This record gives sequence, structure tokens and C-alpha cells, in this order.
Amino acid sequence: MCTIKCVSNNGSSQHKEMSDGLTCAFHKVCIRSECRKKPSTIETETCKQLHHNKQVRASGYDDCEFLCYVHGHDVPFRYCRPAGSSCSKRSGSPGRCNSMGYCMTLVDEEIGR
Repeated sequence: MCTIKCVSNNGSSQHKEMSDGLTCAFHKVCIRSECRKKPSTIETETCKQLHHNKQVRASGYDDCEFLCYVHGHDVPFRYCRPAGSSCSKRSGSPGRCNSMGYCMTLVDEEIGR
């Protein structure tokens, strides 16, 4: 369990409890009023494998994507978390990440969106 301070666009802030089994990132900012996910060991290793022999740093982005910062490259690379990872839609309903990095509910998958 960790508590983060979330600041919205209009400047108001609130404290939010996170208990999703992941620790809060060092930079405690909000996406969908929640803590950015700290990159897992798998994501850090993925960055290293994809950008061999370069200095890399993985960073959380949202439920279904993570960023990979490569030394000497201004813009980070965006990669998808594994398809099937659990996620929360903006509406708050639970879903699963698809291979494109989008959070889909089971209903979305059934209609093929």
C-alpha cells in the first residue's frame, strides 16, 4: 500500500491510496488520477534487449504501456505491456491490455473493437 499526492489540471490535489501490488514510481504523477506504474524488472530487461549496448532506463507510463529512455535519443520509445495484463479503463471498469497497448473490457473484445 502506498499513498501518493495527485495533482489535477486545475491545480487541486488529493491523496490517493494505491494497493495494486506495484510500488509508486519515484516521480509521483498521475495518469487517470492514479500513480504511474513503476517499471518492472521485465520491462527494464526488455529495454536492454531491444537497445543492446546502450544506456537505457525504463519508466512507467500507464496500465498498458511503458517508456524506454535511451541515452542520446531525445524521445523515449513506447512499448506495450504484455497482452492480457490487467488494467482499468477511464470509466473505472476493469479490463485487459491488448497487443496494441489499449485497455479493453471483455465487452469491447466481444464486439471486436
